[in-house]
Amino acid sequence: MDTAENQTNYDRPLKKRWMDLKNRREELLKTMCPEIANIPNGFNLPHVDCQGIILLERDYCQASCEYYKDRIQPIEQELKEIRDSHPAFLDEVQ
Repeated sequence: MDTAENQTNYDRPLKKRWMDLKNRREELLKTMCPEIANIPNGFNLPHVDCQGIILLERDYCQASCEYYKDRIQPIEQELKEIRDSHPAFLDEVQ
């Protein structure tokens, strides 16, 4: 049976990993889009930062952007896996 202490001991490294991943993702999203020259004409691009472009053109980024697929998507996948495990610390931050 998991006691509160055992759960806390399990959550501590997972919470640290969660925060590290979130911070890394934020760093990557704040950069100027390294693939902007490859984005076809006709896309609505009022922003040049990665986060702004992903907000507007997520489908394109997920399908065609190597930067997104290589650097951001793996982080988002790991964050999803952590979230899907329903750790107690996520109840605190939500």
